[in-house]
Amino acid sequence: MKHNYASQKTSQNRDLRGAEAALERAARRAREIARKTGTGVVYLKDGKLVIERPETTAADS
Repeated sequence: MKHNYASQKTSQNRDLRGAEAALERAARRAREIARKTGTGVVYLKDGKLVIERPETTAADS
């Protein structure tokens, strides 16, 4: 499925205009929580499931 991000940014609908930024904030927050809890994040990229596992460091413990 293709998305028309340009039309979202210029949409008359205020909620739709902010959707991309909201999704980016949510993704950052999900990765932050995953890193803190030692869990992975699963998402779809180019039609394939991707499992992103957080790297842990001594500072995280």
